[in-house]
Amino acid sequence: MSARNQGALTLRAQRNDEGLWELSSPAVGRFRPLARFVGAQAKSLCLGGDELGSLERLGERLSLKCPPELPAGQITLSARGLQSVGWGELIATLTLAELSADEGAGASGSGAEATEGWAIEAPIDGTVYYAPSPESPPFVEPGALIEPGQVIALVEVMKFFYEIKHEGDSAVRALSQGATHGSPIEAGAALWRVTSPS
Repeated sequence: MSARNQGALTLRAQRNDEGLWELSSPAVGRFRPLARFVGAQAKSLCLGGDELGSLERLGERLSLKCPPELPAGQITLSARGLQSVGWGELIATLTLAELSADEGAGASGSGAEATEGWAIEAPIDGTVYYAPSPESPPFVEPGALIEPGQVIALVEVMKFFYEIKHEGDSAVRALSQGATHGSPIEAGAALWRVTSPS
């Protein structure tokens, strides 16, 4: 019998002595992370209010969301895939989003754009396309608002095209593309550099 979607719970967040945010389960159940957090690098950007996965218990599936006041950062899961968790058990840690010198050098764009904001990352390896066809306008222009659920790019994998959407709960502003149109990318690579809309 499959679990029914029943609403949402907010993860418990606490900052540890090393400055990392520890995200723990608000209830007992089986935690299932979203696919973007279990790729090869098991890291991805998370914003306050973003969904991290779901908690299944007694035939219910509850969405698990990061606290809305949480800053943007990189999520690292404590375990990959489906896991049983107890109340208050550590599920993930969040490191504040900052580019290292190596990441800054590899980002597309120039000047401040390469170091501002944070990245929306590719969930899979493939070839990235920023428009649906050569004759079509791009999905997103630099400076435009990206709404939740909006397609931001396509990733081609073995002749299949996957729509990559903005999975956050609030709009963000596009700064610059993270890769070149038609180039190969790896899971975890930046698709777009974005910032808050204001």
